[in-house]
Amino acid sequence: MKLRYTPTAVRDLLRLRRFTAKNNPLAAQKASQQLRKNIQHLLGHPELGSGRSELGDVRELIAREYIIRYKMAEQEIVILNIWHEKEDR
Repeated sequence: MKLRYTPTAVRDLLRLRRFTAKNNPLAAQKASQQLRKNIQHLLGHPELGSGRSELGDVRELIAREYIIRYKMAEQEIVILNIWHEKEDR
């Protein structure tokens, strides 16, 4: 199994890091590393996130104050979106 990030997910990661880095570059680095670690953890536990009926086959993983939306394909986990819990999504 492998991970694949959609272009939207990559933009989300960059946006979140830039926003946090404005006030605290070290916190931005740590948050980015933790997010990637949580996402990597999905490789061994792809069903870790919860399913939501209104999202179809899309799952959500809560990683501290971040929400990672993903779906499982045959041999990959596709990361769709990532946002902070305080964002209006």
